[in-house]
Amino acid sequence: MTTQERLKRIALQIEEYYSTHLDRLDDSKKIHWLTRHYLWLSDSKSKDLLFKHKNFFFKPTLLGTRRFYASLYKKSFAHHRRKDSLRKKKINEYPMLYRINRILCKALFSKTLFNKDVRTILPLVIPIKDIVALRQRLMDHQEDMAILSTPALNFLFFSQWAYGLDPVHPKIYLKLAQDQIDQSDVHSLRRIFYLCTHAIIGESLFYSRGISFHKDVYKKMLRFIDQLIQDSFKQISLDMKIESLVCARLLGVKMKSEKDIFDEILGSFSAERPYLIDVLNTYKNKAPSSFSSSEHRNILFVLAMSPYSKNFL
Repeated sequence: MTTQERLKRIALQIEEYYSTHLDRLDDSKKIHWLTRHYLWLSDSKSKDLLFKHKNFFFKPTLLGTRRFYASLYKKSFAHHRRKDSLRKKKINEYPMLYRINRILCKALFSKTLFNKDVRTILPLVIPIKDIVALRQRLMDHQEDMAILSTPALNFLFFSQWAYGLDPVHPKIYLKLAQDQIDQSDVHSLRRIFYLCTHAIIGESLFYSRGISFHKDVYKKMLRFIDQLIQDSFKQISLDMKIESLVCARLLGVKMKSEKDIFDEILGSFSAERPYLIDVLNTYKNKAPSSFSSSEHRNILFVLAMSPYSKNFL
């Protein structure tokens, strides 16, 4: 059996195991699995299950959805405990970022999953002047963007789509990553890595369209990630490595580090525990390893082993 055949067999085993044990996941994890599974694979069973959770994204009427989003906007966001003290401090300086992202993400998935466009109500919940001001603050303080990483990039792509704003040229993200990276600091490495992957995933609007806008720049960004993996292989978690494979699929390219990542995946799977956890890098015994907390890396692996060719918008 070839390496690719073994990897695809593992992906199918993981897919079957999670799909048959979805009830063991809380709603947020279950929805994370189902949304990615449907948007990438167009799986009808995932779509049917998502319909049972559509009230997670919108309400039966626009007025109901507006009130739902308004209540979310007022509700505080509980942050996970973070070991990265610099990032934790910076997140506290942007208290509305997660609240806004929570709403804009639901609006995007309402459209891509259910073809329910709720963008007309967004300015009534979050005024466009507040969105523009936050975008400008990030562009004026790009070092903040590098520290915030994922939520900052998600916000810039969500708000661009939701409010019809001009896109940020991806060369800005690439230069920021190149200038801000400190490979001797594991937290810096992680922040910059996710800044790049979420720029690529953001350009696909979370797997709902192909990447055509400045694709050459995004490929350079992936090559930058690829080099980070080669230079700091043991210091990069399996989640991060698999997310880079997903980005490679989005761009239709192959990374130089792919073989090493595949070897780690093969060594991280056990039939007794039919899903992937970190066992061969410095995140061993540190990264989440339960069935539920491992959902993120495992759905990404399922995607990475499947071709991407969808365009929903």
